[in-house]
Amino acid sequence: MINQITSQHQHNNLSLSSSSLIITTIIIYNHQVSSYIAHEEEMFSLYNFIQTVNAEIDAVSEATLHTELEILKYRDEQQVGFFCYYYYYYN
Repeated sequence: MINQITSQHQHNNLSLSSSSLIITTIIIYNHQVSSYIAHEEEMFSLYNFIQTVNAEIDAVSEATLHTELEILKYRDEQQVGFFCYYYYYYN
């Protein structure tokens, strides 16, 4: 942005006065601060999204682990029942 302003003034053989230089600098800083704030808001939004996805992944992992433990528990109960049945009827 400053390059465009500077080249435009050089092209027209004009020199920047101190007051116009101050105004131009303020405009440039204002633009930079606005851009920085916009990028920070976007990064914060992405961070929150990632945190939400990680929390969902953790919840699904816990549910999967719980389900696998339940499967093992019931499988063991069925095997014990089968062995009791087999021992009772075949011995």
